Amino acid sequence: MHHELIKLACQRPTDDKSPFEQVWTLKTLAEALAGSTGVRMSRTEVWRILEGASLKPHRVRLWLHSPDPDFRPKVAKICSLYVQPPEGATVLCIDEKPGMQAREQRFAPRACGPGRPGRKEFEYRRRGTRTLIGSFNIRTGEVLAACGPTRKAHDLLAFMERVAEHYPTGPVYIVWDNLNIHSGPRWAEFNARHGGRFHFVHTPQGHPRRPGARLPLGADACRLIGKAWQDLSRNQVPT
Repeated sequence: MHHELIKLACQRPTDDKSPFEQVWTLKTLAEALAGSTGVRMSRTEVWRILEGASLKPHRVRLWLHSPDPDFRPKVAKICSLYVQPPEGATVLCIDEKPGMQAREQRFAPRACGPGRPGRKEFEYRRRGTRTLIGSFNIRTGEVLAACGPTRKAHDLLAFMERVAEHYPTGPVYIVWDNLNIHSGPRWAEFNARHGGRFHFVHTPQGHPRRPGARLPLGADACRLIGKAWQDLSRNQVPT
């Protein structure tokens, strides 16, 4: 029965074995084994067998397939830029964070006092949404950012002019995703205005969010600025 249990644990639950379940639990494994073989095991015995086989069928690690045929070369190039950038070059990871809610607290927070924590009123007024555009310097960790009402090509161009002013000398490598405003003749013109110093590196293509959508997914692992956005969302931006 050990082999039957291990075989079952290495399969995904199906409706005929464990309805509505996406991963196995000790209980559902024991029930599925009893249903297929007639042999009943306690959850403790199921756990011991799984532990002995180094199996954890209740755990799932997420991954995202990329249909990009050049996935590996693109990732290798980006990782090489991160780990061993060209001599004298600046490597920046650039991304946009749209749809941030602009909230205004209706009442001012109150400071803490002896035996009393600070207090913050939960009610707020909505003031629309804002878009944050930022660059993350891979070597120094410096973040340069701009906040505005929209995420359009002219917004990004204006931000890139700030980037060019902030890094006035030497080659600059820009790592970003495949958003439609990240490509086109505008960037060749931008680069010509700045002496050809900029090199644009796109992350691998991912699956679209929906049929016909332009915004690809699956490139977050290559964009280190995503970590800065996570910290911002966790510590500063209400959701």
